[in-house]
Amino acid sequence: NAGPRVTSSSSEVLKGGQWRYTPVIAAAENSLWDLVGAFVERGADVDLGRKRDEPFATLLHLAATSRPERGVGVAPIRMLTELLSLSKGDPLAEFSDETANDVFYSSSKRLRDKSACPRISRLKLTPLAFAIGMRVGDVESPPSSETTERIRLIVESSDTSLSQVAVCQLKEGGEQVWSALEWACLRSEMETAVWLHERFPGLRIRPETVIEGDPEGRLGERGMRLFETALGGLPCGGEGSFERERGRLVRLCAFL
Repeated sequence: NAGPRVTSSSSEVLKGGQWRYTPVIAAAENSLWDLVGAFVERGADVDLGRKRDEPFATLLHLAATSRPERGVGVAPIRMLTELLSLSKGDPLAEFSDETANDVFYSSSKRLRDKSACPRISRLKLTPLAFAIGMRVGDVESPPSSETTERIRLIVESSDTSLSQVAVCQLKEGGEQVWSALEWACLRSEMETAVWLHERFPGLRIRPETVIEGDPEGRLGERGMRLFETALGGLPCGGEGSFERERGRLVRLCAFL
């Protein structure tokens, strides 16, 4: 990650800023995937990304992204496959402050007023989180067959964690961790969520997360099965019979 800082003048977002890139990251962010391949063949480290500027995304994050930002072209599937075989872990891209909140809340269908939401101080995402859906702005874009293939490749990679793809550090303190299934619901990628649930039924999911992802119940029976699974994971209450019965009643009311 050595080299001088480069002053950006072409992008309105980055205009005047100085950024440190490796050559392979610069090539990837300009959709020069053939050049990326040439760098990788000559030993470019696929796990290095930006080290001094957010979001510290690695080459694998950029190749995993299913919906490109600011006109950056999507990496070919063959490139993603090669990078997965060379990567030595499950790297994290980090966002902080306003950028973290923009990314986290951008696709929420229910939490439109971000001022009323818990404020996030830092957000960390794996390449799988990028593939499921990472975009700034409220842009509807249904998943394509290539997106599904991208997610499948990453999920089947030996180093990929499904139980922790997104980690939020809250400004008021505390941390919240999201599984791949929960992240798909939060990004309103419900077809992906159903696929993940059917493939990995042990992944945790909260009932409110299912509701947020599919508030109108468009998934029908598949959505209800996912919701029932989430309800089944709720505690039934304390040790006493009254607490257990109250827990069951809460679950029944939520189901109805």
